[in-house]
Amino acid sequence: MASSACEPGPGGPPVTLDLLRPGVAALTLRRPTERNVITHAWADAMLAHCASLRAGADIGVVLLRAQGPAFCVGADVREMARHLDDLPNYIGALIDHAHAAIVALQTLPMPV
Repeated sequence: MASSACEPGPGGPPVTLDLLRPGVAALTLRRPTERNVITHAWADAMLAHCASLRAGADIGVVLLRAQGPAFCVGADVREMARHLDDLPNYIGALIDHAHAAIVALQTLPMPV
């Protein structure tokens, strides 16, 4: 398993998946200047990486980690501000998307 990322943003991919050593993978939140906020790109990356981990029988444990001083501060309020005209629908969609990603992480067949 090589390093992989989904939907890079202005600061690079929101989450990467790396093989640290045989049997040990790491999911790393990589938007430290944005305090690793939760966005649709974050959820897409988590879902894709969880699918890769589920398919990879050679991984026995996954380390979940983050760059920067904050692990994750929650949803991106600046992104919410760009959707004020339809904020309830935007927030609902983000919650559903992030929840799916968290469930995918929680139900991985290996410890996280």
